[in-house]
Amino acid sequence: MLLLFEGVTPMQIDYELTQRDFTDSFAAHRNRNVVSKWLTRLFMSITLILAVILVIGLIVKPNAQDARTLMPYFVFTILWIGALSILPRWNMRKQFSRQPGAQGPRTVLLDATGVHWRWNGGSSDVAWKNYIRALEGKN
Repeated sequence: MLLLFEGVTPMQIDYELTQRDFTDSFAAHRNRNVVSKWLTRLFMSITLILAVILVIGLIVKPNAQDARTLMPYFVFTILWIGALSILPRWNMRKQFSRQPGAQGPRTVLLDATGVHWRWNGGSSDVAWKNYIRALEGKN
């Protein structure tokens, strides 16, 4: 890895993390596997389409017994959508607000030896050999 950075001047980046960065990071990690990303979308789509069909069926031919029988399905659908879309955003907001070390200005220096992080309250130096994978989100 040192050969890659030989003769290259170090690069310094100053930035500040936001709550949106936490949320985007979680989404990037959740969607890093193409199969799980599309299976989740497929199952959510099938569940929503089935719910819409059932609601249309109850509107066309109203029946109190059918409505009571299908109520657990509708509750499950709402809880599942909440667990997959609302809960992660809420959790990332909570994590960001409860971690003072994640807030404030930061500096990262990339050089031939590795990555050097500096922030208000700490620092970290990580050699390139410790990085085994990188993941980039759409933002």
